[in-house]
Amino acid sequence: MTFKRPFDYINNIDPSTEWYADFPWQVLRLRSIVSASALQVLLAAYSFVQGWPHLATSLILVIAFGIAVGLVWLRLSRIRRINSDEAIHRLTHDLRDRVYEINSSPDDAIRKVRLEQFYKEIAQNIASYFRERTGNATFNCVLRVASEDNGETVYRTVARSNGLADERQLRSVAESHNTGIAKRLLEHHAQGAYLITDRMEAARNDIWRLTANDTLDDVKVVLTVPINGWYSNSCDMLGILHLTTREGRIRRANWLPAKAFCDLMGHVLSIIYSAEYNRYDVN
Repeated sequence: MTFKRPFDYINNIDPSTEWYADFPWQVLRLRSIVSASALQVLLAAYSFVQGWPHLATSLILVIAFGIAVGLVWLRLSRIRRINSDEAIHRLTHDLRDRVYEINSSPDDAIRKVRLEQFYKEIAQNIASYFRERTGNATFNCVLRVASEDNGETVYRTVARSNGLADERQLRSVAESHNTGIAKRLLEHHAQGAYLITDRMEAARNDIWRLTANDTLDDVKVVLTVPINGWYSNSCDMLGILHLTTREGRIRRANWLPAKAFCDLMGHVLSIIYSAEYNRYDVN
């Protein structure tokens, strides 16, 4: 248990133990839950031996089960919360260090390698945050970044988190700014988001452009959010973030942390893609 002190120097926190460091969260440790459940079962056994009405014994067992389930749910929620906080720290920590490394690269070849690794880490950290926050291990993240292709702005996939099919990389195609989801986001001035539960229906309404990757079964629901940032004295859609799940659903409220990540990424991309480099291009 943590006691109040006039001051405390904090240098490291272990999420695996910090979640129960303060009172009353220690009651959510497994030993406490087991002890509480055992006492309830013993009380039920005592009532049975003493000849109490069966209804009383059954009621005690039901209450014991309800308390155990409630404590386990609170335990998991508490653990998910502190682990998601740690995922945010990993994300911002990587942003700080990797941006400096990228912009201080001695040549374009090293810069390209560092940039590709940076995108992978960011996609993985964003996916980790939503997995921890929601308890859904099928959450994934895809990052698309703008580049120029024959004078046209397109959005290429630069990174995916580790829960998606490997075939996606081989069959990936760029998203033009005037087709599919990119077009629809730009029509809304790159504001808001699209939550898509049926990509076939979205395609029929000219919201989603179907590709070979849409035949894979690793994605069921998609939340698409624009990444906006300043470039050449104007605020442009510098990229697109896709959050996906294979199982379960994506809540509308997940847009709130997603757009926060996108705002942070937009600022970072504005720094990385300064005038000395080709417009957004990593290829």
